[in-house]
Amino acid sequence: QSEGGFYDRQKLFWKNIGNSMLVCAAAPPGGGRSELTPRFMRLFNLFSIPEPNEFTLKKIFGSILDGFLSNGFTDAVKKMGDSIIQITIEVYMSISKTLKPTP
Repeated sequence: QSEGGFYDRQKLFWKNIGNSMLVCAAAPPGGGRSELTPRFMRLFNLFSIPEPNEFTLKKIFGSILDGFLSNGFTDAVKKMGDSIIQITIEVYMSISKTLKPTP
């Protein structure tokens, strides 16, 4: 990608690649995952996102639900928004603790 293409070793010619983007995701090595080499990593911008805390999850789920409930729902339904958010976060936290990543 950084060279604009790659060499096809079977047909013995250069293949040009243009107007493309590669997006990747990875996890730390271990559990069957190999370490990524510096040669590979130089091709990407690396960033890490920490696990969100409860306050952040409330903001995320709250923004989504508030936008959804603002479209013609009654006040009685809108009042349930905070309860729905809290229950959703509890389910998320429970699942996160129970279902750990597998190799």
